[in-house]
Amino acid sequence: ELLRRAGIHNVEARAGRLEQLPYRGASFDAVFCYISLFYTDWLRALDEIVRVLTPGGRLYVTGNGIGWYLHLWFNRPHATTDYEPRELVARTFADTVKYERSRRPPTSQLLIEPETMTEALQARGLAVVAHGDEGTIHIDRDVDPSRPFFSGSYFGQIGCYEILAQKEKRRR
Repeated sequence: ELLRRAGIHNVEARAGRLEQLPYRGASFDAVFCYISLFYTDWLRALDEIVRVLTPGGRLYVTGNGIGWYLHLWFNRPHATTDYEPRELVARTFADTVKYERSRRPPTSQLLIEPETMTEALQARGLAVVAHGDEGTIHIDRDVDPSRPFFSGSYFGQIGCYEILAQKEKRRR
């Protein structure tokens, strides 16, 4: 509905799972994955994203380091009677351990440190083009940089981060 109201007619919105993308291989020049990968079986989702990226295609992805979860634990942002950030932290840590042991998909989120994300991207043939705190990658010098939504560090630890990666081009 938003696309129609904005007069955009060359975009098709679909709901689905990152682990099973309903598209042919090499269908997209770019994939934008903001605040979503860590809710999935992220390694399987990366495999799918790489499958649908064209050679030379780019992936933008965000993640949360342990500093973000320290922030949630100690500062309890947006806590209400129905939402306790500490419960999210506890589930995230438990889900991360279960995922690392058995690849069981999360019920909440997964903690994916940037080094782990970078290694997984590189293992799938993606080269890191840029990385930094969330909201700091700026590749178009003709456009004013955006302002970050989240901090890149909390309590001296990595908070929210972003990575721009590019799929290898096919060899001729």
